[in-house]
Amino acid sequence: MLRPGRGPPARCPMLLGDGPLQTEHVRRTRKPATLGDLATRLLASPLAHGVTGAKSGLYIAESVPLFALQRLFGAGAISPPPRLDPEAQEAVFSALRALTERDAENMERGFYPLSVLAPESTPAEHVSRYARLLLDSMGAAVRKRDKRPREFSGAAAQRAKEMPAYYRRNFHYQTDGYLSDASADLYEHQVEIIF
Repeated sequence: MLRPGRGPPARCPMLLGDGPLQTEHVRRTRKPATLGDLATRLLASPLAHGVTGAKSGLYIAESVPLFALQRLFGAGAISPPPRLDPEAQEAVFSALRALTERDAENMERGFYPLSVLAPESTPAEHVSRYARLLLDSMGAAVRKRDKRPREFSGAAAQRAKEMPAYYRRNFHYQTDGYLSDASADLYEHQVEIIF
């Protein structure tokens, strides 16, 4: 709760609007813009849109071989999602554009830095992890086909013994069910592809 005579912090992420209280507080507390601030304001929108579009395209392209491998190696493996009708597709893309624009505005305001757009790994690391993910997806498809949801190796088997029953299974038939360092390394990449 705000006390009388005090406005919210200048970079309060909870107040993203330009209400009079926030605007007045920002006006009173904001330091003069630096060259970096000006660059951020100029670059945030094109960078946010470009990076978001490139990442989305990359992960969609990476999903195609994964679905093919699932069908090739697995019985009853997952199918790609059905195509959306044009209206639904436009609604999804419109929402994505709105979220991207909001991110760009938040970067322009300094709520978070442009560095959030930087990739978390080098291209070589990304390609290496994707290759491991492709190999793992073949094993996952075979485990799914053969109905083997409780298969762990070495240290993951030991960790599984210490976990509640719910965790003693291979989530989505992934190798070691996220209980090994190798499977944890693949998890983030898988989530990017799926979502």
